[in-house]
Amino acid sequence: MRKVIDFFWPTSERPTPEERRQATQKIEEQIAHIDQMDWGGDTDTALEEARRLVDSDEARRRTAEARATTFLLLIGALTPVVTFLGGFSWMTGDDSTLRLVAFVLLSIGICYLFSAGRWSLKTIQVGVFYDVHVSDIVKIWENKEVKQNLLRHILQSVVRNRDANNFKITCIKIAHMFVLRAILIFSAFLLLPMAWDLVSKIAASFTGYLRPMVCG
Repeated sequence: MRKVIDFFWPTSERPTPEERRQATQKIEEQIAHIDQMDWGGDTDTALEEARRLVDSDEARRRTAEARATTFLLLIGALTPVVTFLGGFSWMTGDDSTLRLVAFVLLSIGICYLFSAGRWSLKTIQVGVFYDVHVSDIVKIWENKEVKQNLLRHILQSVVRNRDANNFKITCIKIAHMFVLRAILIFSAFLLLPMAWDLVSKIAASFTGYLRPMVCG
């Protein structure tokens, strides 16, 4: 049932308070473990890998935000087009059934477009991100084991930023799904008159074929 709902209306599962508590506890445990570890074995290699993790997370975040901005621009460009679609002839014609189907499709498409915009805004919204700042570097240089302490700060910032980065990725994925569904619905809306005429002709031909058999 969940998969059926997600097919028509993609959503993100909200963690329960207990799941949030466990996630927070796990982060604190990882941070404490990083702080307690002895990084003196090959500090330079560990620093290189830590910086690679930071660059990877930064690239993922920027890519998600760039896609979200693109979606918002697309939605802004489609808004006047959607308004124009409402004046098409099959929205104001004599066939009430066709008008109803067209209205439903257009309404669903608008809802998908609105939801895509909402999830795109969630992607680019300002959040709390951790990094190694000037004050952190000053404190690190005041103590011994400069490289090891720098490594600890970098890895701890990666751990703290993980959930926020994953949330952005989830938001942009859902926004993408809504954009695809909106495009499909609007395409169906534009093809509706041709499909309607074809179905009407087939139904009329089939009815004409069956009528002599039934009446005879």
